Amino acid sequence: MVSCPICSRESSFLGKDFLSGKNLYRLFGCHACHLNFWEPRKIFPEYYETLDDTSSAYLIRHSGIYNLQFWHLYFLRRFHPRKETRILDVGCGDASFILYCHTKGAEVFGVDFDKKSLEAARNKLDSERLFYRSLSDFVLYAKPKGLRFDIITCFEVLEHQDEPGRFLEDIRSLLKPGGWLIGSVPNRDRFLVNGSRRAGDGDFPPHHFLWFSEDSLLNALNGAGFIPQVHVIPWTPEAMAEVLQILLAGSFLRNLRMRTFRKLDMTRRLEVSGRSRYLNVFIFLKKFLQLPFYPVAFFIARLSAKKGPNLYFEARLPGRLSL
Repeated sequence: MVSCPICSRESSFLGKDFLSGKNLYRLFGCHACHLNFWEPRKIFPEYYETLDDTSSAYLIRHSGIYNLQFWHLYFLRRFHPRKETRILDVGCGDASFILYCHTKGAEVFGVDFDKKSLEAARNKLDSERLFYRSLSDFVLYAKPKGLRFDIITCFEVLEHQDEPGRFLEDIRSLLKPGGWLIGSVPNRDRFLVNGSRRAGDGDFPPHHFLWFSEDSLLNALNGAGFIPQVHVIPWTPEAMAEVLQILLAGSFLRNLRMRTFRKLDMTRRLEVSGRSRYLNVFIFLKKFLQLPFYPVAFFIARLSAKKGPNLYFEARLPGRLSL
């Protein structure tokens, strides 16, 4: 019998296998909380350091020029970081998000086990606020110091966890009473999900171990003692155009972007003044290559808004906290 990593209930094999290198993974579904998860589950931190060879997102993150993403903008519309706010970003990447919060006066901390991302982050923020370690290791550091947080964010992080129950328990132990856990995960019920997965392996292990639906995410957060809300992030024409590009043009255009990115020498350490110029060139190239797909993408995005690509969640601990 295989037990669910969230609720420990019996789960069934869903008839799907995935081979990554020499490792064979099998997909299971929980009858109780409705989580889909892969077995075996084991995080390899060094795996993330090699992803800039195949993923433009990680290449940008490791270069230190990652931009605020739409899940960050969702957060910033609803919460306003200020001087009294203490924020921990789990999976902070190159620290672009917490750097923004820092400029607004918040006291920020970041944790990540991707060494290349942390190297980029330390060019932006005081290294004493950045930690190259797992969340469990950070708990061992923070507890003796009495370090607790108003907000803990984990954008596109929960789906990577091999022990999600412990992950949520660790977060709860670091939050103040009434504190907020805020983040996002891919939506397993998103439009064109099977096609987008076939076009790339980013939603498979050992990258993603967990597949969440809206109800399974609510069940996971409720079971961990939070009071949650989950919102489907709707498709934008830009995001839909990228999916259509991958589905219809295969990896050719994506590889062309990667080659151009490297040709611009964006993987070297750039001076802060030069980052925006290189980033603008890359964004222009990305949008230009997606341009032929925009007319169709606009209509599909409107029609499939309720089956958006990501789930954004806000989960509060019981208690009172003023933000």
